[in-house]
Amino acid sequence: MKLVRPDGAEVFLGSLLDQVYSFEDDDGTQYHWSVAEASRRAMQRGQYWTVSLSEIGLTCDSIRARYQGLDEAHAMTKDLSKPLLFVPFKDSHQLIDGWHRLFKAAKTGVDVLPALVLTQEDSDASLIVRLAPGHGLDWGQEQGQTQSQSLRPASRRGK
Repeated sequence: MKLVRPDGAEVFLGSLLDQVYSFEDDDGTQYHWSVAEASRRAMQRGQYWTVSLSEIGLTCDSIRARYQGLDEAHAMTKDLSKPLLFVPFKDSHQLIDGWHRLFKAAKTGVDVLPALVLTQEDSDASLIVRLAPGHGLDWGQEQGQTQSQSLRPASRRGK
């Protein structure tokens, strides 16, 4: 399925059931990425990185604070060998897939996880829409959402 953004750019989705990662910045701008498209693009590039929870100071409590409403039981069912997925965002990176895996790793004492980091070009191609402040979804405080704190992949490794 192809979506056409207001700027005319095309974003490809497998279906309307594909996962979309939605993020609201501190200024109220909302970003909505197709995780399926981002994953496809990242896997094609095959540039794997690692993320060390201890190096970036992630604990169960800090992950809970960043992802309100995290389903901890669901997190414990996740496969830690599946790479986390990051997009470049401002001067850092935003995790768009893998919050439950991060929590499981912290809970079970696993320090290092594999990660894929999109290029800016691939991130832009995976972005379904960016909505200006006041023009996005009103999530309120009840919906689980991440805080506007970015994570940084630690190091690149070849694969």
